[in-house]
Order: sequence, then C-alpha cells, then structure tokens
Amino acid sequence: MKIAEFWRVAAIISKLHHPNILAFYGVVNNGPGETLATVTEFMVNGSLKKVLLRKGKHLDWRKRIMVAMDAAIGMEYLHSKDIVHFDLKCDNLLVNVNDPSRPICKVSYKSVVL
Repeated sequence: MKIAEFWRVAAIISKLHHPNILAFYGVVNNGPGETLATVTEFMVNGSLKKVLLRKGKHLDWRKRIMVAMDAAIGMEYLHSKDIVHFDLKCDNLLVNVNDPSRPICKVSYKSVVL
C-alpha cells in the first residue's frame, strides 16, 4: 500500500465508531525506515480462528450465536457507511470470549475497500 493510500484509509477508519468495529486509536512511526503502523484496540483472545482452533476448548451455542450476531451487526454498520469489507473471515473477527456473561466480537478493517 502506498503512503498516500495508507493515510486516506487511516483518515476514514478514524471516523468509524461502533461497538462491533475494532477501535482505531492512531498511527505511529514504527522504527527505522519510517514504517507506519496503526494502533488499535486490544482484543484479549485474538482472532476467532485462534479461538476455534484451541485444543480441548469449544464455544457453546449461546456464545457462537452472540459472536455471529456481533459480526453481522458490525458488517451492517460498515455497509451503512458505504464501506465494503471484501475479506470477512475468522482471521478478521477479533474476540473476547472470556467474559461469561457476554462474549464480544469486533470486525477488523484490515482489508476494506472504501
């Protein structure tokens, strides 16, 4: 991605505010060579893929439905802003399933077309 495109995308995603979209905090210069990196919200369990591949653990149906609903609501929000994700998969859904009362799933905007 070219620098100008990076800044264009960063400006747009900085305006996205929704409970099911990964929060964007800013951009940092990531060391020598002036590599740019985004700073985002931390999700304790990482990707949904990582959670689903855990050995000896599984998500019960209640949590699965909540995660699916969160992903759908997050995608609906992106579409309402005329943003097409194009890469919805388990790797791009970040989760916190440790809270027994309410698991949370957030859509990462890693691959979006604006």
